[in-house]
Amino acid sequence: MSASLAQRISRFRTVIVCDITAKKDELFASPFHYLAGSFSFAGYPDFVNLQSVMDAIDPHGEVTEGIGYVEYLNDFKEAVVTCIEDDRPASFILPLVVDGQKANFMMSIAKKKGGLSCLFVYFDANTGLDAIDQYVAGTYKDRLTGLFNFNTLKSHVGENRRDGYLCLFDLNKFKTINDTYGHSVGDDVLSMLSSYLIAISSSDDIFYRRSGDEFMILIFRHDLKFAMSVIERIQQYLIELPKNSFSRCKGMECSASFGLLELVYPKKQNVLGLQNELDLCDLAMYQAKVAKKTVHVISHEDALCIIKDGNLESRLAELTKAMKR
Repeated sequence: MSASLAQRISRFRTVIVCDITAKKDELFASPFHYLAGSFSFAGYPDFVNLQSVMDAIDPHGEVTEGIGYVEYLNDFKEAVVTCIEDDRPASFILPLVVDGQKANFMMSIAKKKGGLSCLFVYFDANTGLDAIDQYVAGTYKDRLTGLFNFNTLKSHVGENRRDGYLCLFDLNKFKTINDTYGHSVGDDVLSMLSSYLIAISSSDDIFYRRSGDEFMILIFRHDLKFAMSVIERIQQYLIELPKNSFSRCKGMECSASFGLLELVYPKKQNVLGLQNELDLCDLAMYQAKVAKKTVHVISHEDALCIIKDGNLESRLAELTKAMKR
């Protein structure tokens, strides 16, 4: 969890940040290293490790009673192990009770070098699950579409060390849709597209809304054929969307331009850097738009050459001008 995100959260709720340095089979017993905050404000002693947190989970909490105490504990354990194995962040609502003192916490975990980073956000016992869900959604997700937001994207991409692909796409002539058929139709297009993205998401990809009509995909399979199949499915859905859902909007057309960047992490090191990865996705998408094709791919080798030549910024500027002609 980034320091900036922790600071942003702490303005609204009491936040505790700690790290665990451990291998997979030692995660639950290894000690917390507290970086900020303390559980003492809630009347609790500071938990010493993940196992002590699990021991304090309230079997009669709203969450645990809803899905079953044993199933909740199993899901918790599985998510922690998956986070360390597959580098997949996770969040939970924790109903805790210590000596009769109850409280709800939102716990987020993310893989870090040598272990996990944990963030706990405090809610008093009277805060309902709907209010907590809305808070979590507002922090990590885009309110209109339900997809992860750009801050979450940067966190995930910045922490990712699995070879794969990063894709940026936006809707072609989306301003025309808004101007011709109204912004409510434009919002419906974004919502329907987002619902489709959520429906087709798998363990191999995560979808995000960057801003406006821009979306991104983090693909965890280093397989160009698979990445292209995801793009083709989205493009086909968009092309058929006017006929299937907006027959009242005569003449409406919908499609997208995609920029695809190959991600390679030699020895688990990010040699490009997060900002360069995002800018290279912009470059690839702009090239697709100027060439009037569905997708442009930038390989890892080409990305290294572009960064080495130092002309990424100038190429972005040139393509921006070309798109305005």
